[in-house]
Parts: sequence; C-alpha cells; structure tokens
Amino acid sequence: MDWRGSREAFILFCLLVDPDPATWRAWLGYKNSNSGNDFTPPRRNSGAYLNLLKSANDVIDENTIAALVDEPRNKSRGSGGTMLRDRAKLFIDLRSAFVWNGSDAAHFVDNIFDPARWITDEYDSNKAEGAVLDLQPAS
Repeated sequence: MDWRGSREAFILFCLLVDPDPATWRAWLGYKNSNSGNDFTPPRRNSGAYLNLLKSANDVIDENTIAALVDEPRNKSRGSGGTMLRDRAKLFIDLRSAFVWNGSDAAHFVDNIFDPARWITDEYDSNKAEGAVLDLQPAS
C-alpha cells in the first residue's frame, strides 16, 4: 500500500459524510506523495475531469465514480485520465471499508482516521510520528 496521510483521510471523510462537488474535485485530483512533501500530480488531470463532468451532466456522485471504475483503465479520457480512474478506484476500494450504521459515530470517525490504515513503513520515524499526530483527534 502506498503511504497515505491525514490529507487523504480527511478528504475521504468529507466524501463519506457530505460529498459535494469541491470535495470530489479534491479527491480526484489528489496525488499520494512518496516523500511526504509533494502532493501535486505530475500532470494535471483537468482534461479528464472536465470530460467526466460533461458526461455526467455536471453531477459527480458515487454512481458516476462506480461507472468510471467499470471502464477499462486505459480508455482515453483526456489528460490525466488514468490517474483520475485510479483515484476513483481507490475511493470504491476504501468505501467498502467504511460503512456507518448510524449508531456509533465516534467509532466510525476513529476507523476512518486510524493511522494504521494510512501510514506504512515507507515513512521515516520523524515523518511517521508527525503523520500519526495529524490523524489523532484534538484533546
């Protein structure tokens, strides 16, 4: 698993509780950082995003994302299309791990922000310690 940190966990949390267009853009445009320093995609995916938005009549929701994932990975979608599809697939994969039954909100939030889910051994001890602290609730 690639390193993921507090930024990605927070965007996922936002999609799960209030999936608005700006949050979908943030999720689909996010790039994991191998170093923990650079989260900017190497090539922007605005062409593919605009094509997706047009094909979905300006409505991106879980159904739009699922349909994108059902397409072949190498389908031509415009600049950054493969990255866009990979981000959609990651959402679908992670979504199944987070089902809220409406009864225990604290457990649901703790599960989403569990550092073990987002941080791997690829991080050196200083960066991992900081990332763990970023994922902890304020006390």
